[in-house]
Amino acid sequence: MLRPEGMTYNQYVALVTLGQLPSITGRTLSKSLGVTEAAGSGIVKALLADDLITNGATPGSGNRRELHLTSAGEDKSAHCARLLGHSLDDNARAIGIDPSSLASAIRDLHAIGRLHYLLAVAWFTISYACMGNFTRLFTPHLRWL
Repeated sequence: MLRPEGMTYNQYVALVTLGQLPSITGRTLSKSLGVTEAAGSGIVKALLADDLITNGATPGSGNRRELHLTSAGEDKSAHCARLLGHSLDDNARAIGIDPSSLASAIRDLHAIGRLHYLLAVAWFTISYACMGNFTRLFTPHLRWL
């Protein structure tokens, strides 16, 4: 979906990140993208070449970059966000699902997942207690015997 726009997913996420956190460094951007600094540098160079971001670092600051979105970068980020958002909604509609119902179902599944986790912890605690080890669980000097 982003390929026709000449963007990779990481480049798009970089634009979104820079829109929310202006003046961050290339290192911080790489960490937020979950990529190496070398990969982040490549993403930054591509966005700089396309005039989607600028480097506002002062002269003499070495390799440190202070990255900012340009107006073209803001426009591209907003356009890609609309494309990505619409494509999910359009795909849901194409298979007969209301996008609002899909969003609601996803929220419900997350809630069920959290409930399942809590029940698993409760089950472990009860099982441990039934084996006579409950006090051992909370007694520091007996924990590792």
